Amino acid sequence: MGKRLKRLGVIGDVHAEHERLAAALEHLTREGVDAICCTGDLADGRGDVDACCALLAAADVLSVAGNHDRWLLGDRMRNVPFAHRLTDLSPDSREYLTNLPQTRT
Repeated sequence: MGKRLKRLGVIGDVHAEHERLAAALEHLTREGVDAICCTGDLADGRGDVDACCALLAAADVLSVAGNHDRWLLGDRMRNVPFAHRLTDLSPDSREYLTNLPQTRT
């Protein structure tokens, strides 16, 4: 049986806000949470999706793909404000987003 989680940090609607994501991850780490989960929506915002993917991967955050992430990968809904294009992302970020599950248990 896996480790029992007592304190869980949850982050959602990142929308490429890499500086705020970094601050949230630092805070949750200082608080000593047992795990951090991200509900997705890394894409489509004013910040840096590549930096967000790297931060989440480095912190071993348990992430899922949000609707904006799925739209980005499927080249759909690219008319939303501050929409990113898959071609603008690094290969590592494309792989990270592609491998995100839609759900976690």
